[in-house]
Amino acid sequence: MGRGELEEICDRYLSRKEEQQKVTETVERCLKKGYDYEKMKDRVLGAISDSHRAHKVISAICIAYPQFRKRTKFEEHKDDSKRIKRERDRSHSRERIRRDDDRRDDRHKERRRRDDELSRKELEKEKEKEKLKNLAKELYQKKLEEEEAKKNVVVTEETLRAKELMYKAQQEIEERKRQLGLAAANPELGGVTPVPVMMAKNVALRPQEAQMFIQASMNKKNRVEELKAKLAKATSTINSLVRPNAPVMAPLPEMPPGLLKERDEEPRQEEEFLEFMDPRITARPAERKRKMFNFHEKGEFEQLANKQRAMAKLERLQAEISQAAKSTGISSAVKLAMITPAGKSSDDVPEIEWWDSIVLESDSYDAIPRTDDNMRFKDTISELVEHPIKLKPPTDPMTPQYLKVYLTAKERKKIRRQNRKEMQKERTEMIRIGLAKAPAPKVKISNLMRVLGSDAIQDPTKMEAHVRKQMADRLKKHQQANLERKLTDEQKALKKTKKIAEDTSLAVNVAVYRIKSLLHPAKKFKVEMNAKQLQMTGVILLHKNINLVVVEGGPKQQKFYKNLMLNRIKWEDEVIGQKKDADKDAPGERNQCQLIWEGQVKRRNFRDFNVVTATIEKQARDLLEKHNVAHYWDVAYSTTVLSVKPKILSPVPNVSLEQSWCVGFEDTVCVSITANNTGQHSVTPTCHLLEPSVGIVKYVAINELGSDLPCIRAESSADVLVGFSKSTYFTRASAVLLLEFQPVSTNRLDKAIALPPDESILHKVETHTISVSPPRNWYTFAKFATAKEHEMLLLLRCLKVASHCCAIEPTSSYDFTEANPDFGCCDFGEWQVFVGHRMMDGVVAISSTFDQPNAKIDRIYGRNAELLEHFARRQSTLRTV
Repeated sequence: MGRGELEEICDRYLSRKEEQQKVTETVERCLKKGYDYEKMKDRVLGAISDSHRAHKVISAICIAYPQFRKRTKFEEHKDDSKRIKRERDRSHSRERIRRDDDRRDDRHKERRRRDDELSRKELEKEKEKEKLKNLAKELYQKKLEEEEAKKNVVVTEETLRAKELMYKAQQEIEERKRQLGLAAANPELGGVTPVPVMMAKNVALRPQEAQMFIQASMNKKNRVEELKAKLAKATSTINSLVRPNAPVMAPLPEMPPGLLKERDEEPRQEEEFLEFMDPRITARPAERKRKMFNFHEKGEFEQLANKQRAMAKLERLQAEISQAAKSTGISSAVKLAMITPAGKSSDDVPEIEWWDSIVLESDSYDAIPRTDDNMRFKDTISELVEHPIKLKPPTDPMTPQYLKVYLTAKERKKIRRQNRKEMQKERTEMIRIGLAKAPAPKVKISNLMRVLGSDAIQDPTKMEAHVRKQMADRLKKHQQANLERKLTDEQKALKKTKKIAEDTSLAVNVAVYRIKSLLHPAKKFKVEMNAKQLQMTGVILLHKNINLVVVEGGPKQQKFYKNLMLNRIKWEDEVIGQKKDADKDAPGERNQCQLIWEGQVKRRNFRDFNVVTATIEKQARDLLEKHNVAHYWDVAYSTTVLSVKPKILSPVPNVSLEQSWCVGFEDTVCVSITANNTGQHSVTPTCHLLEPSVGIVKYVAINELGSDLPCIRAESSADVLVGFSKSTYFTRASAVLLLEFQPVSTNRLDKAIALPPDESILHKVETHTISVSPPRNWYTFAKFATAKEHEMLLLLRCLKVASHCCAIEPTSSYDFTEANPDFGCCDFGEWQVFVGHRMMDGVVAISSTFDQPNAKIDRIYGRNAELLEHFARRQSTLRTV
């Protein structure tokens, strides 16, 4: 059974060559590695896309190769655990094989792509070569045609003369360059190559041109000889015309030296401009210059010396002026001295002075700007608002700080599970390919018989000892790993220090606490040691009246220390002056800790944390003055003085209170409080809303008949009516009223109130608090029409504190029901009550003298002042009519 039979099977069932090649390689690999039917089947199925053909190929391969025989059902179900493991390994291997095949296909595709790209590049190169070859052929053919055309051109004498002139011009140029010393210079200096020389050397004459040139040169020689003969004849004729005794011109007289320079210099011959020469470069001639005499005129050096003396004198004067200007502070004098113009004085008034022209930069005074604001600031002021660039605060970090994102417990478990799974997968893969050794089975007492099997049955004691030894080794290894991971004492201290330490290079947070007493040793130890453990700097200043604690550190340190000083330490449990905690009922002033100031400073003022004792106030301030923080003591001392209150002995209470009733009338809560004064002085009541602190309270004191009282007299009682808004109960379940009773002096003779009161009783103010719950019963103005006697008395008292009130003169008739249809009348004993409805709803008028001739209305109550004013205007109108 060889490769030929396998290829025959593939040709029989498969039509694509790629699949045939893959199947052949796969089966040969399975034969070499000794795979069974399942592994061979998986690999063949992965190589063939058509499953029907794949099964036919597998059947033919199994027939041709007996080693791929399919196992029986009994063999398959012999060991379920092994079968499951094989299937799992088979699935992994199938995935790996597919991955390898995909990788191989990718490499094959990449190789094919590279080959195609190389072939395409080679074709392009061949095309380029072919183009260049054709171009060279065309150029060569063109050159041949030009040469053929030149041969056919008829040579004339004019063309020869033009060539001769060009050649001569080139020779003259070369000779000129040689004379100027440029023959040996670098030809690239001027950026031009010596093209004419090369052209002259490389010029070749055709035979026709050479023959014509020879004939022209022969003719030229003949013409030169003819010219020489003519000149010889001309000289003989000139000599015959000149007389031999002709007078000679006399010598010219000598010219004075002053007129020599007035002679016009001979114009120099301008050199011929050449295109290939740079005129900026001066070329030195090759020959040496001839030295000549240089004569000076008389008085030339005297004039030069006089000029130098004048310049030195001017510089000396300017230096003196500048020194004088600097000493007097006039800096502009120096500039004026430097720019003083030289010239003759003139009486003409100039258009503008020279010193003003420098400032105005103009030739006239018209350039002076106007003095009015509209013209002066026309170009500088506009409606635009300039927004300056915001500077970055110096305390902001250079890089943006982002909040850390913490995962939930469920997410952390999921990530840990995935990581452990990946690690186990890598470990298994390493063991499978042979890079790592498989771990020994973890034997315990519980799985001893299952793992060891027959060995445990033969010698159970030995196996048990072996297992217990393995368990002890594992425990020892675990403990050793824990000890290796454990931090040393130095590492623990460094970690704790790093956790507590904060960066205070940009700003330092400072807090100043004032404590009444620090005699308690345990609390003093907490205050000091916590500051040192938090690595804070500062001082504890002990004084008999003021104990100051100053701490400097970072924001987290200050937060922890603030919680310690204000919340954790119970300062109220001790009495000032004692060294231990006192009972709740113990007499004496309680200790207290206050934060009097906290903020930020630029740098620390203390190096460490110390405890300092001061006997006098000046010594305490001097101690802080050494550290430049004396203002801490000033703040602490000033707040201490302001917080001291005079010690007033609380007098025995003279007023007792009792709540009578509490009802609601319209939008007002009305409370009646009975006050019994047993003292020797009359008292004036005052009421405030304590909780909540925001609210308006209306109160009045009345007697048994309902009349208003200015005060509660000695050894008497009165009712205090209090009214406040029902919105008080929106945020709380009850309201707290604060009642103050101020004593007033009375005249013994007529029992009248005499103000101001005696100064000796000003401090005897009594205060009482009463908690008021929400009322259960609520009334309105409509209740007056149907109210009975006891309800009418209650409603009339509620009117005093619930509604607006004003006095009004009555009309001649009090029958409101006939005079005004908006009122209804109801009788209440000796009183008559008129209740408004319709337009006058919410107005109640009370009269006690309606049946008397001089009757009048005592009071008119209403919901609002506008309605009462409208009613008053109506009554005045009726009275006028």
